[in-house]
Amino acid sequence: MIIQKNYKKFLKKIEESGLVSYNTIINLFGDQFEEFEYEVPNLKVIRTSNADKIQKQFNALKLGKTVNEFGSAWR
Repeated sequence: MIIQKNYKKFLKKIEESGLVSYNTIINLFGDQFEEFEYEVPNLKVIRTSNADKIQKQFNALKLGKTVNEFGSAWR
């Protein structure tokens, strides 16, 4: 998955993007997702109230910038 993070750290705005495996996201945050299959099959969303709960852990995710950094889970 391609992840985009925007947060503040020591009053500085941080913007990061990179790769994270789908399994990592589901293992860490799967219980926060809700089914939302109105127009897209198997679509899951995280509502704002749940996003607030996982914000610190989400922003701490290590992002792979390239396929090599991402590792063999990508293949």
